[in-house]
Amino acid sequence: MHRFSKREVTRGRPVVLTFRQSCAVLYAVLVVGIEGRKIGRTFDGHTLLVVDSAEAEPVLAAYNARLTPIATGRSRLDGHAQYVTGFDQRKVVLTGAMSIRTMKPP
Repeated sequence: MHRFSKREVTRGRPVVLTFRQSCAVLYAVLVVGIEGRKIGRTFDGHTLLVVDSAEAEPVLAAYNARLTPIATGRSRLDGHAQYVTGFDQRKVVLTGAMSIRTMKPP
């Protein structure tokens, strides 16, 4: 889901991403950007920038939280991420993603 979200945001499409911290509660956020670094001509995006309506409003930025994928002991990423806001930091599990696309009229 992290790779899908990066690809869609790079194409200019916002993404609704869902995750959970515990089994009982799901959260939904809007992915609006990618943070990363540019090496030569290649951009290496590693963190999703999100707007979370349940958090404090963004100050001097277009986002109010960040999602960074983390490995959980295995060599591959498996949907776990670090969710960081201005006041909190926690591990979450990504559960779903949906991009928002414009439709061409028939």
